[in-house]
Amino acid sequence: MFKTKITFILTFIFIVLVGISDKVLANVSYNLNITLYPSQRMLEGYEEITFVNESGKTLNELYFNLGLNNSYDTRMKINEVIVSEKVLTGNYYQYEYLEKLVEDRSVYKISLPSPLEEGESIIIKIKFELGNLTKTNDLIFLDDSIQDLQRSSWYPRLIFFSNGNWQKKDFFSADYDVVLTVPNEENPVTSSLALDTEKLRNGQKKISYKSKNARGFAIVTSSLLISDNNAFVNGIFVRNYFKANKNPGLRKMIIPFVQDIISFYSKKFGFYPEKNLLIIPGNKYQDEGYANSNMIVVHDTPDYEKITKEKEEKLRWILAYNIAKQYFGYYLSESGEYPRWITSGASLYLAYDYFREKNLPYPKYKELTEEYISAGKAGFNTKIWQPVNTLSRFDFDWERIIEKGKSSQVFKMLENITGKKVLYDTLGELLERYPNGFVNNAIFQELIEFNSGKDLSWFFNQWIREDKNIDYAIASIKQAKTVNGKYQAKIIVRRYGDAVMPVSIAVSLKDGTKVFQVWEGNKTEAELTFEYNFPVTSAHLDPAGILPDIDSQNN
Repeated sequence: MFKTKITFILTFIFIVLVGISDKVLANVSYNLNITLYPSQRMLEGYEEITFVNESGKTLNELYFNLGLNNSYDTRMKINEVIVSEKVLTGNYYQYEYLEKLVEDRSVYKISLPSPLEEGESIIIKIKFELGNLTKTNDLIFLDDSIQDLQRSSWYPRLIFFSNGNWQKKDFFSADYDVVLTVPNEENPVTSSLALDTEKLRNGQKKISYKSKNARGFAIVTSSLLISDNNAFVNGIFVRNYFKANKNPGLRKMIIPFVQDIISFYSKKFGFYPEKNLLIIPGNKYQDEGYANSNMIVVHDTPDYEKITKEKEEKLRWILAYNIAKQYFGYYLSESGEYPRWITSGASLYLAYDYFREKNLPYPKYKELTEEYISAGKAGFNTKIWQPVNTLSRFDFDWERIIEKGKSSQVFKMLENITGKKVLYDTLGELLERYPNGFVNNAIFQELIEFNSGKDLSWFFNQWIREDKNIDYAIASIKQAKTVNGKYQAKIIVRRYGDAVMPVSIAVSLKDGTKVFQVWEGNKTEAELTFEYNFPVTSAHLDPAGILPDIDSQNN
């Protein structure tokens, strides 16, 4: 069954960064020969890995991630491992839990024939196959997603153990040279544009690709994928795919939306990270879509045949958010040891700001922030700076509530405190300083403090390192006419939560005007006295909804 005549060759070099230490663990290059069989939903391949040990210690074992690729039915099998012409014995990683050995089939362990010292290199050859590939709506997805390496790696990938955790979520930049062989009727789409196609005698074809400094290499294939709606946007080639057996419907609007979004982001940062962007149809379950490097998968449903304003805006949001992730998520990333709040928050903030400047509603953004506020009100531990392994034990969707919802609020508050220009300047400098690299809390805080000229340790402590909630309230308003004919208003405000933030107050006067005041919010109760030319009709705390107040009814 194992075939080496038809080849799929992939070569890349990557640097793995662990936690927030930014320490280089390894220098690795991969050569892969892959045969893909879409009708049988399987692939089999030969992989040659050149590995240079830069971990700072002697290694006796190596570990490989065997991804599940979107389905727990998918399994990768290692058929043979050879080092220095010796066939090595390998096995699934085992660990002890409740006095029993548990086998982790997503991690494969090999024992090296001799210790690998610091600076030494080794070549590992692996034969493998992947069966039961997920086929959804006639499409096979071989993801290389930054969201979860454990579920999306489609070839054996070296991983490392550090700080008590498998570093399955650390991504890296890589150069890819790819030759993909598939049946002639297949129309594969990958993270890179095709350079050359050669038809073979056996009813198959091989296609070559090249990609530099990418976070991953994804493949989507189907005999139904077609594209007739392409464009250059600021020098970026955008190709939009849809399925031949469906009415394109709303998908015809994708190119105009992408043109507008890329232009908007490019004006903010002066560039777009890649030379191409591919838009792929997904399925009805991927309601919010997702991103791979150079690729965005949007949901695909018959509802697209009926174009409504709501569906247009939903599609535009999916594109705006996932294009932003090409900047913050792929071009610039974070370690997965803790929630990726900086890149997730920045991506959501960019999409939010795009919609805000276009005067469009943004219900998806509001939905995320409201879910976080509800979680805080319910007493969930929403501290950002806690290990993902710890969060995974909790019975709530921490990725949606903390990594997305809370980070959205944090960026909104940062804009209010530092100003929009400072926040954008900081994000732009991160992209400039760490291209295809990693960012962490310390880097981000130091840079935005420098740009704003403010000590923001109190802010980062409250919202990143601690678990605190905001709850401000207006207790009463009293007013009286003064001897000079003006009106003196005394507003009693209270703080019930443990978080302290400056809070704005919108005071409405009888003549229809609004006056805005600011309270430091540091006392549990304060009497604020103001004098106006007209009587006060109402007062509203945080009228713009900047703060994640867990009880806005008393505002």
